[in-house]
Amino acid sequence: MKTITATVNGAEATLNISDELESVLSHIEDAKRGQFAFIRGHESGEVGKKKCTATDISDKSFLQRPRYDKYLERKIEAIELVEFNQIRGVVTDDQQAKLEAYARSNNMSIETFYDNEKKIVLKRANQEDPSTAGQRFGQSVNFAHYKGWRLNLESKKENGHTRPVQAENGMYSVKSIMLPFFQIKKSYDREGLRKGEYGKTNSRADTIMRNAIVRATGISAWKSISLGKKNFESISLDHKVIGMDAETKALVSFIKPVAVEDVTTEVYERNDTDSPSEADTDAPATVEA
Repeated sequence: MKTITATVNGAEATLNISDELESVLSHIEDAKRGQFAFIRGHESGEVGKKKCTATDISDKSFLQRPRYDKYLERKIEAIELVEFNQIRGVVTDDQQAKLEAYARSNNMSIETFYDNEKKIVLKRANQEDPSTAGQRFGQSVNFAHYKGWRLNLESKKENGHTRPVQAENGMYSVKSIMLPFFQIKKSYDREGLRKGEYGKTNSRADTIMRNAIVRATGISAWKSISLGKKNFESISLDHKVIGMDAETKALVSFIKPVAVEDVTTEVYERNDTDSPSEADTDAPATVEA
C-alpha cells in the first residue's frame, strides 16, 4: 500500500492507494489529452440491473482525456440551439404519442411542454437544478482529483447517502482510476464480442422529452470507464498499455508503441438521461459498468 496527495472536495488530502493502482497511475498520469486510444474487449452492463439481460462486449476506439469544462460549454450552447421541430426526428412513434398525451392531460400544448423541459435540461447542464444538488455534493466528496485524473474513493451507503469511508490509518482509500473518453468507433467484428441486450424501458414523458432534447444536439454522452472493475482485455493510450496479468488478474501497465486498431463502425449507444454533475476539467462520475 502506498499514499498519494490529491484534492478531495476542494481540500488537499493524503490517500491510500494500492501498489497495483499506483503503478498504473504513474504510467498514465501524463497521457496527452485529445489523442486516439483503444479499448479491447470492453464489457459493459450488468445482468439484472437497468433491464440488462446480456452484457455488451466490444472493441472501442476513443478520444482520450477530453476536458469536461470544454465539453460542457459546447453542450450548453448546443442545447440552447435545439428547436422544437427537431424533437420529432429523435423519438419513436410510441414516444411521440406519449408526449402528446402527457401534454393534453396537463392542459398545455406540446410546444409548452418542450419549453418547460428544455429549461430543466439547461438548469442541469449549468449545475443549477435544486433537485440534483445532493447528487452534485456526493460527486464532490466521493471522488478525488490527482494531476488531472479523477479517482473514485472507497465509500459506503448509509441512510440513503453514499460517503467515503476512512481506513484504519484514518485516511480515505482510492478504489479506482476513472478514464474519461469520447467514443469514436464501436466494433463487434471479432469472435467473442456481442451486443448487449436490454428489456424495454417504460420511461416517463418528461424523461423522454429531456432525452430527446439532449439527443437532438448531436453531442455524444460523456462517459468514463472504471479501471478498477477490470472489465476489459486491454487499453492502449498514448503509447502505454493497461491490461491484466494472466495468472494473478492484477492490473499491469507498461510503455510500448502501439497502433490503434482499424475497427469498423457500428452505431450502438445508450444515452444518459441527465447531464453530468460537476463542471471541472475532467470526468464526472458517469460510468460504463
